[in-house]
Amino acid sequence: MLIVDRQREALGSAALEIASCQTRLASLVENYGEEVKSAPLMEVIENELKEEEERLARIGEVNLLAISEYEKIQERLGSYEEELEDVNKAKTDLHQLIRELEKTARERFTETFVKIQENFSRIFLEVFAGGEADLVLQNGGIEIYAQPKGKRSRDIYLLSSGERSLVALCLLFALFSVRPAPFCLLDEVESALDESNVGRFLSLISSLSKDTQFLIITHNKRTIEAGSSIYGITMAEPGVSSALSVKLSKKD
Repeated sequence: MLIVDRQREALGSAALEIASCQTRLASLVENYGEEVKSAPLMEVIENELKEEEERLARIGEVNLLAISEYEKIQERLGSYEEELEDVNKAKTDLHQLIRELEKTARERFTETFVKIQENFSRIFLEVFAGGEADLVLQNGGIEIYAQPKGKRSRDIYLLSSGERSLVALCLLFALFSVRPAPFCLLDEVESALDESNVGRFLSLISSLSKDTQFLIITHNKRTIEAGSSIYGITMAEPGVSSALSVKLSKKD
């Protein structure tokens, strides 16, 4: 638009100059006769007029609606700039929120992990009557170290299958103890334990049952005997199941 305006001004100036020259020429003709027509001034004026016409042709047709269209585009541009500013602000706020959430998540994870770590060590000592155990954060996850009393290695893969199962139960109850529930269902978790480790498992259940009621699905006779109530499913006839229950009373 600025170029068009400048060209218009130049054209206007040229038109004024042509008019002025024509006035001067008319005056000269009147004063000095036809001889003036052959003078170079007419040629100069015609050349200047031709140049201005060529400049006007290069500009092309003038869009008379360009000013109003320009104003509309400017208005839309302003609206887009406001929207962009809002988006950038929302982006900044979102990044800040993400950083705060990540910080909160790290803090809560660390807090919970420390509790699980403490519970695991404590429960392990109770179950194995000594030794040491620990949970260590690694880049790829969590490493479990367990050294029962009398064992040299802390590698759980060097323990017996029964001891590994018991270590897994210690970790399970360490997790459970962080946010204990009033009810807990266990399905044959002691099936891989030998007699001595079953006794340790039952001692652990007994200590935790003060605050939590345990329902254990089992085939182990010793576990059944340790329960306060027994519910059994029998099949007297093929395809027909029946349930029975027995309430046990503990005698000192």
